[in-house]
Amino acid sequence: MLTIVIPAYNHEHYVIEGLEAACSVDLPGTEIIIVDDGSTDATRLKIEQFLQEKNPGNVTFVVKENGGVVSSLALGLERAKTEFIYFVASDDILCYEGITACIQQLEDHPDAMFCIGGGVSFASDDPDVNIPVYGELHEQFFSMSASSRASALYLN
Repeated sequence: MLTIVIPAYNHEHYVIEGLEAACSVDLPGTEIIIVDDGSTDATRLKIEQFLQEKNPGNVTFVVKENGGVVSSLALGLERAKTEFIYFVASDDILCYEGITACIQQLEDHPDAMFCIGGGVSFASDDPDVNIPVYGELHEQFFSMSASSRASALYLN
C-alpha cells in the first residue's frame, strides 16, 4: 500500500527519531526505503546500528555517493513498488494521522496525483511550542488553478 522514502544526509542527530516514527506506521504493506546520500557524519552508522538492533523487516537501506536530495528521492521512487509513496526528510518526524489523511484523500479523489500535508516546527526543549511550517505564500500557491501553478515560480 505505502512506501515511505527517507533521503538522509548528515542528520546523525535526528535520523533515528525520524526512522522510529516511520517504523511505527501500522498500515498493511508499508515499506520504508532510507537512502543515505554519502553522509560524512555518523548518519550511516546510526542507521546500520538501528537496523541491527531493531531488525525491522520492512526497511531497505541504500547507501550511495553524494548526489543531492533529488537523486536520493529518484532512487527511492525507482525502488518503490506500492500504490502510494510518502517522502519525508531524515530530520523530520512524520505524523501517522497526516499519512492516513493523505491516503484517504487520494483514495477519495482517484484523479488526484499527489497530496501535500501540513507541518509544524517544534523546539525539542519545549514540545508544546508548535510553529506552522507553511504560511500564506504556500496557501496562495496551492490555491492557484493547476494551469497557473504549472507556469508559476514558487520560491520558499
